[in-house]
Amino acid sequence: MSSRALSVRADRDTAGVTHVRARTDDDAYYGAGYAQARDHLFQMDLVRRRAYGRRAEILGADAADDDALVRIVGIPQLGREAAAATKSKAPARHRHAEAWAAGV
Repeated sequence: MSSRALSVRADRDTAGVTHVRARTDDDAYYGAGYAQARDHLFQMDLVRRRAYGRRAEILGADAADDDALVRIVGIPQLGREAAAATKSKAPARHRHAEAWAAGV
């Protein structure tokens, strides 16, 4: 993301539903990442750790076999390859993913 000022709001209505309002798509994705992390950061961290085969770091030895399988199959490398392909083949989608991640 650039260092420019963002124009985004992520508010909840009376029912607790988050609404993201932004001037640009990039700002909206940033706000969506922020709103999701605000409510689900632990879950997101657990999913990230699973994708990298690193859940045993917080869950203990019971998760080690699953971590090993993820690493043997090569899920982290597949993720890096998918991100690189998106960057070259769908730059707008990649930019939106980067904006979302910056919001997180």
